[in-house]
Amino acid sequence: MDVLNIISWNVQGLGGNRFRRMRGAFRQELRKPYVGTIDVLMIQEHHLGERHLLRYGNLLPGRWQHFWLPAFGPNDIQGGLCIAVSNIWAPHVIMSGSLSNKRAQYIVFQIGEIKWGLLNLYAPNSEAARTRFWGGILAEIPQQIDHWALVGDFNMIEDVQDRQGGSLRTISGSELKAWERLCMALRLVDLWSVPSFNRLPESLSFSRSDRRLTGVNLSRLDRFYGDVFMWSRSGQLGIMTGFSFSDHSPLKLKLFLSSVRRTHRFRIPNYVFFREDCKNSIQIIWSRRLYDKDVVLSNMVHVLKEIHEVFQHKAKDLYLQYDSKIGRYKRALTALQHLQEKWPHSVELARRAIHVRKMIVDLQLQRSEFWYHKSFARWSRQADTVCKQFFHPHQIKTYKPHPTSMRRSDGSFTSDVVEMRDIASSFYHNLLTAAPLSRNSLIKREYVWASVSNRVSFQMQTILLAPLQPSEVLGAAKALGKDVCPGSDGMGVSWYIEYWDMIGNALTSAYQQILDQGSMPQEWTEGLIYLIPKGDGPLHDIRKWRPITLLNVVYKILAKTIARRLQPFLPQLIHDSQTGFVQERSIFDNIFLFWEMVATAEQQQQDLAILFLDFEKAYDRVDWDFMEGTLLRMGFPMQWIRAVAALYRTAHSSLLFAGDVGGRFSLSRSVRQGCPLAPFLFILVSEAFSDFLRSRNVDIRGIALPIQGYTASAIDSEFADDTALYVSADEGNLLNLQQVLSDFCEASGALINWDKSKGFWVASSSPPQDVPSPGFIWVPRGTAVRYLGCQVGIDLSAEEMVTPLLVRVRNKLLYWDTTKLSLPGRVIVANSVLLASMWYVASTWLFSRSIILKLQRLVRNFIWGAPLGSRAVAKVAWSVLIQPICEGGLGLVDPLLQSKALLAKHVVRGFMPGNELWKKLWLLSLRNIKPTIGGQWQDSFRWLFNFEFPIKAHNAGSMRFFTGILRAWKDIREALLFQLPTTEAQFLRQPLLWNPLFTNSSGCILGIRTHLSWGKMDSGPATSVAAWERFQMLAEDDKKQFLSSLRGGFLMFEQIQQAFQNSQRQLNLANTCTWYGLFSSLGVLIGARAYVNQGQIRFYEVGDDGLLSLVDEEAEVMQLASEKPIRVIARLDKKIFLDPSPFLADHAIQIYVFQSKPVAHLKWDPADYAWRLVGCSSANGQVSRILPFFQYSVAYGRQFLMQRQCVNPVAQKHWESGAISHQYMRTFWKTLWALPCMRRAISFKWLMIHYALPVGFHLKGQVDDRRCVCCLVQEETLKHLFWTCNVAQNYWGRILRMFSCKYKGAIFTWGAVFWGSLNAQVSLYEAEQCAEALRMSESTIEAVRPNIVGGKYFKNSFVWNIVSINALWVWWKCRCSKKYEGIEYNVVDMIKMFWDNLVHTVKGEYDSIKGKPEKVHKKRRKIRKIWWPIPLWLDESHEDRWNYAPPRWLFPPPSPFLFQT
Repeated sequence: MDVLNIISWNVQGLGGNRFRRMRGAFRQELRKPYVGTIDVLMIQEHHLGERHLLRYGNLLPGRWQHFWLPAFGPNDIQGGLCIAVSNIWAPHVIMSGSLSNKRAQYIVFQIGEIKWGLLNLYAPNSEAARTRFWGGILAEIPQQIDHWALVGDFNMIEDVQDRQGGSLRTISGSELKAWERLCMALRLVDLWSVPSFNRLPESLSFSRSDRRLTGVNLSRLDRFYGDVFMWSRSGQLGIMTGFSFSDHSPLKLKLFLSSVRRTHRFRIPNYVFFREDCKNSIQIIWSRRLYDKDVVLSNMVHVLKEIHEVFQHKAKDLYLQYDSKIGRYKRALTALQHLQEKWPHSVELARRAIHVRKMIVDLQLQRSEFWYHKSFARWSRQADTVCKQFFHPHQIKTYKPHPTSMRRSDGSFTSDVVEMRDIASSFYHNLLTAAPLSRNSLIKREYVWASVSNRVSFQMQTILLAPLQPSEVLGAAKALGKDVCPGSDGMGVSWYIEYWDMIGNALTSAYQQILDQGSMPQEWTEGLIYLIPKGDGPLHDIRKWRPITLLNVVYKILAKTIARRLQPFLPQLIHDSQTGFVQERSIFDNIFLFWEMVATAEQQQQDLAILFLDFEKAYDRVDWDFMEGTLLRMGFPMQWIRAVAALYRTAHSSLLFAGDVGGRFSLSRSVRQGCPLAPFLFILVSEAFSDFLRSRNVDIRGIALPIQGYTASAIDSEFADDTALYVSADEGNLLNLQQVLSDFCEASGALINWDKSKGFWVASSSPPQDVPSPGFIWVPRGTAVRYLGCQVGIDLSAEEMVTPLLVRVRNKLLYWDTTKLSLPGRVIVANSVLLASMWYVASTWLFSRSIILKLQRLVRNFIWGAPLGSRAVAKVAWSVLIQPICEGGLGLVDPLLQSKALLAKHVVRGFMPGNELWKKLWLLSLRNIKPTIGGQWQDSFRWLFNFEFPIKAHNAGSMRFFTGILRAWKDIREALLFQLPTTEAQFLRQPLLWNPLFTNSSGCILGIRTHLSWGKMDSGPATSVAAWERFQMLAEDDKKQFLSSLRGGFLMFEQIQQAFQNSQRQLNLANTCTWYGLFSSLGVLIGARAYVNQGQIRFYEVGDDGLLSLVDEEAEVMQLASEKPIRVIARLDKKIFLDPSPFLADHAIQIYVFQSKPVAHLKWDPADYAWRLVGCSSANGQVSRILPFFQYSVAYGRQFLMQRQCVNPVAQKHWESGAISHQYMRTFWKTLWALPCMRRAISFKWLMIHYALPVGFHLKGQVDDRRCVCCLVQEETLKHLFWTCNVAQNYWGRILRMFSCKYKGAIFTWGAVFWGSLNAQVSLYEAEQCAEALRMSESTIEAVRPNIVGGKYFKNSFVWNIVSINALWVWWKCRCSKKYEGIEYNVVDMIKMFWDNLVHTVKGEYDSIKGKPEKVHKKRRKIRKIWWPIPLWLDESHEDRWNYAPPRWLFPPPSPFLFQT
């Protein structure tokens, strides 16, 4: 009895009078070989009445025990249930019965000491009937049963993924609440989504197909729900195929009752760490330990073990708190039932049994209510924000957390969880164990190491070996994030942060002891390997899963501390070809290099071969000996290497598979994915490959590039393990490359998967076959290859590159249930999920107009809730949706503006100092952008910044991606602001032509295309101000001779002279500067000086990498150098500063001298231009705030482009006619979205303010009656529906009666309701009908009007805002129910609905307050004061007693105002 086989089937009738014939066909279906053993058979809809059952007997032959529930309805054609139990399991059935009007039946098994109930049900078809059905089950189900499982036909769709075709409407409203309460009370989950239950072979995804539509409409109506008794075990679940007896397919569950003992990983919740009783226990444990300096590490190991046990026990006690109470009442109920068997007529026993049953139901409801309000409180804090609490409930699960089947070594498949775990453990044990090296491998290893250069400076070594400080360790812990996944001990980072004052010094000492001794306790290095799928396709192969190691937080904190020390030095240690995990480098550098290399090879007609190499399991194959040897030859100190080795040498891992932990083994290679230090160690090890490829001992030829000082050698481009090689397209060259790669793999333990490696052959000849290795694929022209997430290729159009992404976005729409998302929630999904996948490609290629329109159409249909494939009617214009929230929009990101802003950022990055190859090719192409007439113009970048110069991309070369970047830049550059020079050096380097500083008498810049020879003047005396001053000092004859040789030379001379004089009048030059460079007699930068206030000077020397470093005093050679002003750029974190103060430069990561030249010799100075901040202008129209050139951001670019095409909302004419100011609107939008109300209600109010609700003539495409659905008299307009209608006035009158004690003497007008404010500014909105105002007192309107006009303001409009939104929302729902569903509500019902929403809104805000007890109490008292004296609480002295029923005095005799029909 280790396995229980259950089959559930909706047979849709067994024939009635034709039962015998149908029974034979039914038994024949169950004899099919793949049905297998049946222990329990559960039938729904057999359509057999009592007369049929008495006449025909049992359904199955043999010794089966049948539990029948006859059909009901006229002629017994509705429902009918049956449970058949085999003779093996029949003796274990101890109870049976029916529930909820005979629509559900149950049997109870006694399995050991556990009572397990199995409930067979057939739910009604209507929503209202199902709501009563779920409530009836919860009220009638036997309470003394330990565990329950629900099986049958549920006739509802819980998730969109459960249906394909037809209506996608899911469970909602009151039924959803009833269903959730049932699931919470019985702790039920859908076993279809439980990881430990694998799919049966050839299982279907849907259990029912609609015959009338020939199988188009598919749904999963038949399901298994179970509690901890089932989902703590493993098994197989599936929908069987090949059955034609019914349009429902059978559902089979194979449950393993006594499987292998499972080792669970228990994660301690964060809230346990903050409990006072836990803090006291930790204090006691900590005080018992006496810390000796020599044994601090061993003490920490024992203390952490003891603390972990305390937290684990406490968490389990809290988890079982409700269950223990319910369990005590259940045991009491069982004892009472035994006593009732002896004294069946005892009234006292019956009364006590009723009381105990009521207590059980109340506790279950309290638990449901607790989780309901807990989720409401969490929603109040994180509603519609980008967090996992938002995404997880709405996203449809697309993959299983572990393989459902796995391929054995012989090629067969298995679905057994234990066997799959053993296969995976064996695979990773072999993968993470290094094989012994041969003598030849050791020789090749030394050969590779010979090319690794020493590059770690003494200053780096000093910082890396400095003693640890508690503040440094605490910073590393906080940098991990509070939600980081813990390891095998289950303790998150929140505990270390919360108790840092207690453990900080001791933990830092323990870490320092590890670094000094080079050994870490084995308990701390334990890891759990968790598998996540890689890409799409079949996942039967274990290689298709990526192993992520879950490490203990105590391990991660130390690894993060070491990583944070190492990270600032990576730009100096790692070659420019590696862009992964290095600051100020980007993955786009690799993609740009691909396009530039292809364009260069085609322009210069050179043969180029591009190879994309796939290193198999790159992280897991890192050999520890090779890693340590590489670090040693790079110059890392041996003590630091031993400290890094301490994190790995004693490491062990176990496999976390289907909730089980097993297969523990030791490691001898791998940098574990999940370790904060692993990415940095990997790129340091891969630097050996890059050095080996560029060494002189390797003869791999590349192509010639038009860059000064470049040698035609092989070019490598890496992003972590994704490697691209650019070599000469020659077969002999490729064979040499193959030998180099083979030597490196043998030396390092790496492995290249040639079957997945691909390449491009950019040459006139045909590519060789099986070169560089058999299995390698040469991709033909016109075919795309996925490289670093982008589609790349030769002779590809933009549509071919982007179309796969559009398909991906369209597929992502299937994973989201729009019916459960509010309007701002859909915008978040559109920005964070749908569009976010496009921004990566948009950063490399400008989208065409057709692609933008397709993308906008997909997003628009998703936001407005249209089914996939249909077109939605936009209620609000796209131009309004993309506006910020403070401007009345929803913050939707526009694809066109975002694409341009992303591409423009690469222009700024291209000017940043750096030796990357892509920048050199980029700047070389930019120099080709200059005027094409007027002679030979000098090389410069100033054409790129001048608005009047038309950029033509064809002047820059044949690179098509470059064309898109220039088009985007042409729009963005309008935000640039030219800054006047402030120093003499800046003025001397200014060019005289195409410069906003120098204009002629007409106000136009000099050099615009005319018949004059401006080009020759530009490359001559007009090169700069300094050159012009030297030209002025020439003899008159020499000047005349030069000017006469030019076309219009004298005219140009006069214009330049006049512009030069005009410019000097508006300049205020100073000869002071903060930063000066020290240049040798040959013009080489050898140092720098920074002048601080009060005459202090700081000295800097220039390293081999071009970086400035602070020194105590100048060398002798610096004292003899000449001093000239320079432009300094500093990087501090992720920000870039131009000419920073010396105090700021002390904290900078990197300090450069721009182009290593004096300011007067620069062809382009970044200080010449800055970005004008949007909306930052003074009263006289001058720009009051600017942004330095290098601090450009994508958000700024998008904001500027949006301002250029700003379109006012359609509803603005209504707002302006009501005298609503723009400043008030900005405040209103911020207040609206900050309210703690239902997001659907706030979205409704947003649509209402935009006049976008479908009322009256706004019902687009409809020709039905446009009269008000409430009164059926007047035309339905926004104001009439919500305010002037008789029924609406009755509704508002009762609501205002509720708040009469709060707003004494207040006047309520249409403006107060519409804007949710009692401010006099909005009270007279559409004031011509002010006579329709409602007032608390009996005063006349004439007495009221002076209060409105006079500006009387009532405090606590916050309360009225929440009240009005909830009231409007309830009124709108009732109106729509009447208009579209025919459901009528009277005013009393609407008041009850309003009160329920109001109580839950306030209680959600009340429960969401977190923090220290005294602060929580203070904030809650403030909420009670704000809402006083509205009777939201039953008793003012008890804060937890909420009044869920509206006050009785709100309901005088029933209102005659109904929704008239």
